[in-house]
Amino acid sequence: MDPAAPALTLRPALDSPERPDWDGAVWIGEVWVGAIEDADRAGRAAGIPVRCRLAGAEGYGRARLLVRADGRPLGFVEIEVSESSVNFGELRRRVAGLRVTEPDRPVRAGPARVAEGNAVPVTVVVCTRDRVSMLRAALRSVLAVDYPSFDVLVVDNAPRTDATRQYVLGLADPRVRLIREPLPGLSRARNTGLSAATGDIVAYTDDDVVVDRHWLSALVDGFGRGPSVSCVSGMVPAGEIRTPAQAYFDRRVGWSDSTDARVFD
Repeated sequence: MDPAAPALTLRPALDSPERPDWDGAVWIGEVWVGAIEDADRAGRAAGIPVRCRLAGAEGYGRARLLVRADGRPLGFVEIEVSESSVNFGELRRRVAGLRVTEPDRPVRAGPARVAEGNAVPVTVVVCTRDRVSMLRAALRSVLAVDYPSFDVLVVDNAPRTDATRQYVLGLADPRVRLIREPLPGLSRARNTGLSAATGDIVAYTDDDVVVDRHWLSALVDGFGRGPSVSCVSGMVPAGEIRTPAQAYFDRRVGWSDSTDARVFD
């Protein structure tokens, strides 16, 4: 490929220091429609095919990309990877086939933008038990969301050590509080978090999850889809398929790939 060609570089959903040693591994990431359109215009102007590179894709033969417009996810595409790149023309064609707008909720011109003074306060509850290495990544993603009014409550559930306490207190972030639930059990921990939450909305996530930067904006927006919405949930796509065990789990869950908004009553 021409090194001067316009390039679109995509990042993985999760950074892994290890290359896969399994030939069925799937590189996981996302691509925005606007980025594809910008790269396509640059390629046409230069008269050179666009290079679409995947960071950290050494050893992967396929990629799964969550396709996003400014206001919502549109769906997933899977595409062949060759030398840490995918065919840009093929990617553009597949993404074009996903661009279907909901009849009652058109795609917005941009992500939900909520002024700080008008934002509904949200408390994010993260329950954990002696898994500081995972908690670090989870909290890092939560604290990076684009929502202007939220706090975080870490529930230290029946800890065997004080590692979680030391880590959370060491953050010295005024948005983050730590409470302890002495009896083990996720339901107990979540109820303890609920009782201590101060926000008008309580948002639960787990310590092994990396949340999207628009997560809270989309969650709050979900409460506006009906006159009496009391609970909003969403998809939890796989962030990594590097091992056969991860692929096995991914094939058997139902919450990982639906991008159609539905209202239940």
